[in-house]
Amino acid sequence: MAKGKHAKGASRIGLCVRIALVVFVAAALCGTGGIAAKYIQETGGINIFTAKEFYFSSNLLEKGGAEYILNSDTHMLPIVLTNSDDGLRSADDPVLFEVGVAGDLATLSITTGTLAAGGVSEEVVALSGMIPGGTYTIAATGSAGYSKTLSATFKVSDGGKNVYKHVALVGVNCVELTVWAQNVKGSLDVEFPAGLAPDSIDPVLAAVDNYSGGAYVASSFADAASFASTYSSRTYRFFLSGASSVDASDFTVTLTDADGPHVADSGTPS
Repeated sequence: MAKGKHAKGASRIGLCVRIALVVFVAAALCGTGGIAAKYIQETGGINIFTAKEFYFSSNLLEKGGAEYILNSDTHMLPIVLTNSDDGLRSADDPVLFEVGVAGDLATLSITTGTLAAGGVSEEVVALSGMIPGGTYTIAATGSAGYSKTLSATFKVSDGGKNVYKHVALVGVNCVELTVWAQNVKGSLDVEFPAGLAPDSIDPVLAAVDNYSGGAYVASSFADAASFASTYSSRTYRFFLSGASSVDASDFTVTLTDADGPHVADSGTPS
């Protein structure tokens, strides 16, 4: 009998030990789970913070500076500032900008402004009062949490090297850009806005692929052959594919020779 009681007592002790172990492990797991859940919750919270997009660019000004030669009859130059790099994506916050000019008594139409958030925003700054032989340096700084400075130096030719650009709407949805060069030859570079599909039949435009993300984005092309003589002209055709209308100011056209890049004026040769 004593032996049976001892065995039953041992069984009870073993059962109690097992129950205690189960309770301890369960408590430990709950504690660990609580710590793990808290860690996941805390680290998960970190992932909700994302960097805001910041863009500040121009049709003529560049980070690090640029140099251009203007026609001798240039008296006013429009400079576009925007909160986008490709005509589609835009800065998340309003971009505050400041613009300054140095050289030869030229003036700016505005020196401060804001590029609104909520979509692509542009501001045109007009540099006026330029004279033949004059040199002008423009610097623009945009800020929206981040900061970026763009600049360029413009030299007005005192000779007869002139480049012109003209845009015409042909039919319902066709746009033609015509470029003329007088007393200057070299390689042509053209930047065009979003919403235009280049005419793929044109051998110069055939290699331009600006369709991205379901839309035609702003892009550029080069033409090294069409302006090999000092008096030349060339027409390039685009189709409206998202843009409602465009004009010559939407295109940046430069012809580069040994003296540097010559910026085309809007208009036609006289």
